[in-house]
Amino acid sequence: MALPSPATLHEPAVQKTVIDEDGVHIEELRVRGEVRSIKVQPKGVGSKLSYEVIPADSAHDVVPSPGAGHGMAGQRVWPLLSF
Repeated sequence: MALPSPATLHEPAVQKTVIDEDGVHIEELRVRGEVRSIKVQPKGVGSKLSYEVIPADSAHDVVPSPGAGHGMAGQRVWPLLSF
């Protein structure tokens, strides 16, 4: 039985899940089992209507706007300046 190389021991487990059904395309990214990103794009509609859902695990990475309630988990975020 071969031992894994030291370079692969420190790499995080990354899993990308794509769900494509009933008019919606969803991409979920997990790192070390924690949800890091959820992107949703309705089918048949321009890419400008796509949005991202902030998962509970990464809600601390987002700076809420003034007046926003505590905790951003589960909130939808739309890109404003997409080029």
